[in-house]
Amino acid sequence: MIFFNKYNVRLLSKDTEYLAYYQLRHQVFCERYGWREVNKLGLERDEYDDHADFVVGVFLKETNELVGGHRCIRWPKKFMFYREYEGVFSDISIVEGEQVSEFSRWTIRGDYLRELLSRKNWKSSVSLNLFKMGYLECQNQAIEFVYTHSYPAIFQALNRRGFPFHEVATRELSNGDKVQLAVMSWDEFKKENAQNQPDLLDWFNEGFPDSSVFVNDDAHAKLKTKTDP
Repeated sequence: MIFFNKYNVRLLSKDTEYLAYYQLRHQVFCERYGWREVNKLGLERDEYDDHADFVVGVFLKETNELVGGHRCIRWPKKFMFYREYEGVFSDISIVEGEQVSEFSRWTIRGDYLRELLSRKNWKSSVSLNLFKMGYLECQNQAIEFVYTHSYPAIFQALNRRGFPFHEVATRELSNGDKVQLAVMSWDEFKKENAQNQPDLLDWFNEGFPDSSVFVNDDAHAKLKTKTDP
């Protein structure tokens, strides 16, 4: 657990925390964007949640409300992007190995999107706090490469902010929007920011976790029973 400014940033370990994460995902992916159907349980889950290596959560210190989260899946487990980008891999090369991971189901509460990638006060940015804790745990587990997918404009903003994501593939959604799969090396991130933004890199390196990822298999099992049809 690490405290940043007004947030408590930690790896999820309790079933109540996982439920809050799935509820927030439902608000974002089902209610806000309509990417998945709204359901009566008010939870958004998929098959990849059962083998996530860790999930990062950003909680408000005062109320303990979850305002952002994302999960990490490590190779050789099945990545979500293989399903999402099926049919386009014949022309691209995917890095594989124990140093490879996927960050997916990035979720930020609507009223915290304003500070998405703040340059003036990065400690107040939910997105940067999610990246920071993900970075720390990746360093802890010797994970070098991170795949993720989002809109091209998001990757442009990330690159301007100091996250050197490289496009791997592009696909078109049913509504005509284009999304991209991209990959970043944490080593490249460190080298680039050591030169261009040493204060940001220093902040990212503060507060290394005391222990490795806490895997709560009981919580996953309980949630699978409670939420799956």
